[in-house]
Amino acid sequence: MSVNQIFTDQSIYLNDLFGIDFAAYGERQNGWADFCSIFCDSLIFWCATHLFLTRRTSEIGMFLGMVRNVFLRYLTRTQFDIKYVRSGRCNDYDVLPIDMHEERAASLDMMNYIPGYIAMKVSFKNIGLSTLLPKLAQIVHELRGYQIVLHDFDITVDCAYISTRTIVQKFLLSNGINSSQIKNDRTKSGDNCIAWNSRVMLDTTIPIRIKVYNKFVQMLESCDLQTKLGSQLKNFVVNSDTRFLERLQQYCSTGMSRIEITIYSTRLYSYEHYSQIMDQATLFLRVVSDNKGLLHYSYLQIYNLDLIKFQVVERLTQMTSIYIRNKKTFAYCHWWNSLTKRMHGHSRTSIEEKDLLTLLANFGFNDRPIHCFIVDWISDKTYTIVEHRQYERVPGSVAITLVPGIQGSFFPYRSFLKCINLSFEAVGLASYKNITIEWPQQQLCKDRDPMLAEIIPYEPTNDRAFDMNQLQDAINNVEASNDQLVHLESIVMAKYKADYQILKTDQVYTVVEYAHATYRNKLYLCLTMAGDIFVRCSKGLENVATPEIERGYKFKVKVMRIKTVRGYSDVECRII
Repeated sequence: MSVNQIFTDQSIYLNDLFGIDFAAYGERQNGWADFCSIFCDSLIFWCATHLFLTRRTSEIGMFLGMVRNVFLRYLTRTQFDIKYVRSGRCNDYDVLPIDMHEERAASLDMMNYIPGYIAMKVSFKNIGLSTLLPKLAQIVHELRGYQIVLHDFDITVDCAYISTRTIVQKFLLSNGINSSQIKNDRTKSGDNCIAWNSRVMLDTTIPIRIKVYNKFVQMLESCDLQTKLGSQLKNFVVNSDTRFLERLQQYCSTGMSRIEITIYSTRLYSYEHYSQIMDQATLFLRVVSDNKGLLHYSYLQIYNLDLIKFQVVERLTQMTSIYIRNKKTFAYCHWWNSLTKRMHGHSRTSIEEKDLLTLLANFGFNDRPIHCFIVDWISDKTYTIVEHRQYERVPGSVAITLVPGIQGSFFPYRSFLKCINLSFEAVGLASYKNITIEWPQQQLCKDRDPMLAEIIPYEPTNDRAFDMNQLQDAINNVEASNDQLVHLESIVMAKYKADYQILKTDQVYTVVEYAHATYRNKLYLCLTMAGDIFVRCSKGLENVATPEIERGYKFKVKVMRIKTVRGYSDVECRII
C-alpha cells in the first residue's frame, strides 16, 4: 500500500484538473512554428544478464556503475542522469543477440542461464544532438563490450503553439494514420499528449514512435511516467538545463509543445539522418490537402496565461495530506488528474508529528481548508485512518504556498541559488484568488519561525455553505466518472479466457475495464465485462473495441457470430 493509493482512496478531497481544455480560447493556428534545434532528450540501454539476476540490486547497481563510468569519460556529471527503468525476460534477440547472452553466461559461469535484460535510461541536459552524437558513438561502442546495447534513442524539438489529443488524433486519422498506429495510452499520458507508431527507411526499415505533447501541462500535472506523486514545478524556475529555461521564456506567450521521436535501433546514424526524420515529421504536421482541395489543420491554439488562473486555480478548493504515524511519513497533494492518476505533491520520511502543523501551514492554500489524514500502516495492502484533521490558514492570510525545492526539499529558498532562476509568475503560475505559489527569499529556520502562516482548526460556517449549482455540478461529475472506462495497469492473465470460448452469440456485454497483457509471448487486449466476465480478445473484438476504448467511456458490444478463419477462431461483433 503506497501513499498514492491512500490519496486515491480519498480522492473526494483532491483537486482534479481532468477535463481542462488548455487550447480552448486561443487563436487558431496553421501548424506548429519556431522550432528549436534538435536535441536528444534520452535514450535506453539494455543490459544482458541471467533472468534470475534482473531484479537484484547488486546486479542493477553494477550495470548502473558501468554505464555511468563510460559516460563520465565523455561528458560531465551535470550533462546526464542515469536511472534503472525495468527488467525481465529477454524476448528480443534483435536487440540482445544470442551470442551476447552466451558471452554473459560465460562471464557469470552459471548453469541453466536464462536470457534476461535490465533497462537503463540516460537523460541529457544542456547538450545539442550535433554535439552529443560523436561522443555517443564512442560510448555505444564501448558499452557493447560489457553486453550493454542501445535499445532506442529519442530526438526532440520544442516549438511554439499547443494542441490536444482529440484535435491531433482527428488530424492524424484524416491524413493516412490508422487507429491501430495510434498509441492507446490516454489513461497514462492524458488528454494533452498523443503518440503514434510509424516507420522510416534508412539502411533498413526502422520502427519509430512520434509523440506530441503540451510540455507545460505535462510538467504541471506530473513528475514523470514512472512516478505517480511528485513535482516538476521547480524545473520551471531553476534548472541546470539553461537552454530549457530560455525556451520556456521564448514560448511563454504562445505555449510550448514538444515533438519527440523515438527511434528503435541498436545503432546510431548521422546527424543528417536524424534531421531528415524530424523534418519529415514536422512537415507532416503542417497543412495537408485532401482530394477535394480542402485544407486540414492541426488546429493549434495560442496558449493563454489567463487560462492557468481561471481554470486551474478555480479548481484549487482545498489541500490534502497524509501522515503515517508508524512510518513517520508525510505526503501532500495540491492537485491530481483523475484520468492519469498522477498527483502534484511530494512525500518524505523521518518527519516527526510535532512538525506537521508547520508543513500544513507552508503547503496549504489561503482561504481554503487543509485536510490531514492520520494513518496507521498495517501491511503492504492495508492501512487504517485514525483521524481526519481539518485546518485553515487564519482569515486574512496572504502568505505564499510552497512547492518542493531542489532535490525535493520541504524548505526551499532562493538566496542560495547561483544559477538562472525565474519567478513562478514569470512562467505562468501567477497569483490569483489569494493563491501565490513561490519560494521565500531566505531559508525558513527552526530557530526562527518556520511557518509561513498561522493555521487554526477549520470550522465550516454558513457563508461557506454549498452553492446548489456547485452541488449539481459535483453530482454530474460523479455520474460522468461512473461512466468512465477503467484502465488496469496489471492483471492476472489466468482469469482471462479467449472471447470465442466464453462469449455467446446474440448476447450484449458491457465493457467496464481494459488492459493490455502478454499471453504466450503475444500481446492481447483484455476486457472486463459487467458480471465479472474476463475476456482475452481475438482480432475481431479488438478491432471493434479499440476506437471505443480511445473515447474513454464504458460501452456495449453485441456478439454477432463466432467464426473460424484459416484455422483461427474469431468473434464478429458490433458496438450498440
